Amino acid sequence: MNVVTKNVVTPCGSGKSKCGYCSGSRSRRSSKGSSKDSSKDSNSTSSSHSYGFLSYGLSLTPLLYVSLLNRGFRRSGHYLYKPTNSTTCCPQHCIRLSVPEWTPRKSERKCANKFKRYLQNAPPQSPTPKGDDDDSHVREALIAYITSSLTSSGIPSSKLTSIPLKKKSPTSYSSSVLNSLKRSTPVDFVTSSSFPSFSFSSYKIIRVSVSNGFINISITPPVDCTPPPPLPPPPSKLTYKLLPSFLSSMDPSVHPLYCSYQSSVHSDPNPYRKSQSDVEDSKVSFDRFLVHNPFSDAENDYENGMPREFEEGEIGTKPNDGCYHLHYVVDGRLVMVSVLDILGDVMSSVYCFYDKELSDTLNLGKLSVVKEVEMCKEWGIGWYYLGFYIESCGKMRYKGEYGRSYVRWKGGWLEFNEEGKKKMKDNESEFWEGEDAPINPSTLSSIANDIPIKLSTSEDTVRLSHLNPRGREIVRPILEEFVEKVGEEIAVECVLKL
Repeated sequence: MNVVTKNVVTPCGSGKSKCGYCSGSRSRRSSKGSSKDSSKDSNSTSSSHSYGFLSYGLSLTPLLYVSLLNRGFRRSGHYLYKPTNSTTCCPQHCIRLSVPEWTPRKSERKCANKFKRYLQNAPPQSPTPKGDDDDSHVREALIAYITSSLTSSGIPSSKLTSIPLKKKSPTSYSSSVLNSLKRSTPVDFVTSSSFPSFSFSSYKIIRVSVSNGFINISITPPVDCTPPPPLPPPPSKLTYKLLPSFLSSMDPSVHPLYCSYQSSVHSDPNPYRKSQSDVEDSKVSFDRFLVHNPFSDAENDYENGMPREFEEGEIGTKPNDGCYHLHYVVDGRLVMVSVLDILGDVMSSVYCFYDKELSDTLNLGKLSVVKEVEMCKEWGIGWYYLGFYIESCGKMRYKGEYGRSYVRWKGGWLEFNEEGKKKMKDNESEFWEGEDAPINPSTLSSIANDIPIKLSTSEDTVRLSHLNPRGREIVRPILEEFVEKVGEEIAVECVLKL
């Protein structure tokens, strides 16, 4: 019998775990007969319920995974899972955006424009001058000069305690002090020759005249010793790099950015502040989470992967199907990475991590959605999958803020506009009712009988009827649960590796 290599999966069954969104605080009893002790345990460690199975590199066709997305599944590395919304503490709803219908909202345009200004490095505007420049140091020097000159001419300093000085132009000053003095002191002997040449700061007195009781002083324009303002920095350059996930994993700047993000956003310990073994363990977990995927493997990426680098408006043709890391690079510095599955008419956002400090100013998470939907438009991709919308988790509701989005509803899709959001708020259970409706027992049994099975002891595939009675007793419930969770159309396309 020929060995089937596509759509090979290993069911893991239904499971419970600690919720990463509410940490068990919203635990709901899965049965009315639960004891207080089991409820307490559920609150702490097992309030999140889901069904899942494992896939393998190059084992899942993109078309089948898109069907699973439309069934409410998501993936983490090779592990594909679907929340059991009827019992889990935080129901999770698959949400997708219709690319042809999408136009950026005000908040999305504002985010993109703010990032554009950041790239332009626009220098801050200089404050508008208010009135004349401050000339207090010039006045002080000229008043001291007049006082010294008149004292040298024989006028007692006691008479010179207040000397008026008026600025007539940027290079001309006048004092009426002689008119004030002549009432009590002879000043006729004071002439222009009474004032010697004098320089101060960046100024030089070039002429002094005495006329009608006024001392008129002309000075040179100030010598501008201020260095010219620096040239504005050149605009920053945003470059995109689209790499198959295994090639991206080799970039030495990717994993440190991920660890920094996890530390600043999710309060995970940063392994780069600990030991080398911690870094290595973290890298293994990172690869398992965001590099490994059902569509490719390291060998295939190394041999066939084609990294692409492009700028705005130059993205080129749509890449081949697969898992990619989209690097956002500003002037050579990696600031954000989006993990994307590009599969036919679908782009699915798996995860996004970025420079948290920069994002506090520029909202890089929202920017990634805007930029990637724009790429979908360029590539003719119809749907952008945002992941799960979680009504009960405030930090996950942002996924419902983008226009022309749709959520899974009773096995179909409902536009998530104001009416849709009200429907969810009023009766969230409507969104999963009938989603996994039981299949007729005879149909279920028939499908289970026909699913190819790949045992670890053989390279060949067998059917349920080929197993001995004990084997059929063990395997049948696994097959039937798989059919119920993924649906008949998907189940018949799969090979179950047990």
